[in-house]
Amino acid sequence: MTNAEGEVVWSARYKAYGNLALQDVEDVQNPLRFQGQYYDEETGLHYNRRRYYDPSAARFINQDPVGLLGGDNNYQYAPNPTGWVDPYGLTCKENSWNQFQKDTKGHFANSTEAAKSYQKMKEVEGMPRGSKPDDPASYLPQSYIDSYKQKFASEGGAFIVVESWTIGSRHSTLPPRKFVGLKSEMDQVIQKFESTGDLNVLNDELNLGLSDMDLKGLEKDRIMYVQIKPGDSRFSYEMPTGNEFGAIPGEWVPGGKTKSGTTEAALIGAEKVDHGKSLDGYEKAFENARIIKDK
Repeated sequence: MTNAEGEVVWSARYKAYGNLALQDVEDVQNPLRFQGQYYDEETGLHYNRRRYYDPSAARFINQDPVGLLGGDNNYQYAPNPTGWVDPYGLTCKENSWNQFQKDTKGHFANSTEAAKSYQKMKEVEGMPRGSKPDDPASYLPQSYIDSYKQKFASEGGAFIVVESWTIGSRHSTLPPRKFVGLKSEMDQVIQKFESTGDLNVLNDELNLGLSDMDLKGLEKDRIMYVQIKPGDSRFSYEMPTGNEFGAIPGEWVPGGKTKSGTTEAALIGAEKVDHGKSLDGYEKAFENARIIKDK
């Protein structure tokens, strides 16, 4: 850490799981540790939002709040802390480059091509909404895009509906290119939410971009889960471009996934669905729609 003059005022070296190996410079106090962690001087533990982490044991001291849905080990930080992070103390995520290589394996001739594509994606991510390329094939291989679209064609999509947002909407129809998640992955997110009742699960996993005040308001709201059957002739799926109305600046990332790794698509034909600004309208429009949170 440096000051305004560029002088090093805090520097330390850590072991793999976050315990201090050597304190080089400590002219100021710095309580920040692993991503999302805050050092508690009294206990020596790292506060990780939903639970405490003990770097000396390389484990959380509390069970995973989502239980076995987070994996077989309720106390594990991450499989490999040099390539994974767990900023919420809830679900660890691999770094974006490693994840990109896994997601696109077999779609590039070599790692150099993959690196160029990844760099282009990062450039697209930084562009203002409305100026991003309309064709994801300009930065991703067509074979990857085709494989991605086939997943939605086979499984179908799914999304959540918040009642107050629906009632307060300016339109009685869904927006064009509405974002939907891959059904199998959305099912897992909804299962996590229903097992914990924690609205942060929806906010974090689906990258809704809601503030604490927004989440507080949802406590007295109804939420519906809508599933779209595969083969529904009303719809088709495309990879989002980031120019969609639902592409929240700072939350949307290119590549067909949310920041949290949930696969998402733009629903083509969504604007044909008239929900009448009510949850009942969704039940009429979709065969599989149910309330997952009541008031």
